[in-house]
Amino acid sequence: MAEVISNITNVNELIIPIVTELFNKQFSWIITLIQAVGILFLIYIVYIIFTAIFEYKKRSQIKRIEKKLDQLDKKMNRLLKRLKK
Repeated sequence: MAEVISNITNVNELIIPIVTELFNKQFSWIITLIQAVGILFLIYIVYIIFTAIFEYKKRSQIKRIEKKLDQLDKKMNRLLKRLKK
């Protein structure tokens, strides 16, 4: 019985390297493709983060400009009221 178990371990030692070598040869392009897609995904995430930051800055500038325009509009209305009198 011990002889059969030792033969099984010997077969595993022979089969595992052969299977991994075949897998690496036949599917190496898939691994490369997955790596490339992963890199592109990371670049896209960085792009989204930078875009969000710049959009936030643009929105805050627009809000600031809107506030200034509202103030100018109020001042112009006051001046127009004074001129009408």
